[in-house]
Amino acid sequence: MSESENTEPAGSEPPPLPTIAQPDAAVKVGRGISERLTNSLDNTGKALAVLAGLGAFFVGAGYFVEWQRYKKGGLPPEEILPLVPTSQIAAAGVRELVISLLFVGLTLALFGFAFVKVARWSQRGSGRFAKGINRVLASDVAFPAIVVGMLTLLIVPTGAVGVVTTAVLAGLLYYGLSLVRRFLEAGEGAGFPLWRLALVVAVAAVVLSGARQAEFQERRPDAIVWLDSGEKLEADYIASDSGKILLRLGPGECRKQCSLSPDQCPSQGCKRAELIVVRSSDVREIRMWKAPELIAHDHPSLLDRVLGIPLTCIPPECRWGDGKDQERIGPSSFL
Repeated sequence: MSESENTEPAGSEPPPLPTIAQPDAAVKVGRGISERLTNSLDNTGKALAVLAGLGAFFVGAGYFVEWQRYKKGGLPPEEILPLVPTSQIAAAGVRELVISLLFVGLTLALFGFAFVKVARWSQRGSGRFAKGINRVLASDVAFPAIVVGMLTLLIVPTGAVGVVTTAVLAGLLYYGLSLVRRFLEAGEGAGFPLWRLALVVAVAAVVLSGARQAEFQERRPDAIVWLDSGEKLEADYIASDSGKILLRLGPGECRKQCSLSPDQCPSQGCKRAELIVVRSSDVREIRMWKAPELIAHDHPSLLDRVLGIPLTCIPPECRWGDGKDQERIGPSSFL
């Protein structure tokens, strides 16, 4: 038989798998994470340093989140934040960031699982469609980033916040996948980029949290405060500690307070919200309940503008409906 008869056509060879979809990729990544954690937490000093870093991260993120909330609520954050207990600021950061961190982590895991399954299916397939999918997936870093960017752009609010959110998420996903692919291609002895990936997830979580505060801000809890003097205040609850309670007065309640205490009336009048600090010792009773309304916004998603589906999201939180009938749906409903 001639050499040409023994040679199989090039088209009969299965197309190559992307690096991330190689059979041993998951094992290598798991082993790399385990080794990196062991080396990073092999003594008490390193473990304490990691815990301190996490604490500082949540407090810093809490300041960022609360700054956004006060700014959107018409209050000066630079004057209020020094009055708010650090524990409450950290709690706000934990609440917002846990939502984003879980979303980013689960999204990466599910997207990676689906990517591997589709890549292996297309590698085994013999039809044109399977081969076409395989050629697209050969770019195992750019393709997922482009898909995530397109899907995100479809559901985020139109405007600067939506564009920045989309660009940051797609860019961070591209960078994160590039780190993983580089580790897999480096071979034995390479260190897994665990902390750089953790930084990628943290930055994505902070961006999502900030974007949510800019677009999906909720009203503060409503409160009624009865003072020992017999006065009654209807306001939004801001924060409190053992010595003071911070309340946000709307224009109407601000005018009422001015009539009761003219010496405390702000010089600029009561055309906007005002902050009032009440001593805890002067409070006879306070009642609070969750405000049901969301602050309206004017930036619907492309999905809403093009298809008329009233859904706008800063993943994983979404708003459904129009005008005053909007509802916030997502993990925060359970927190």
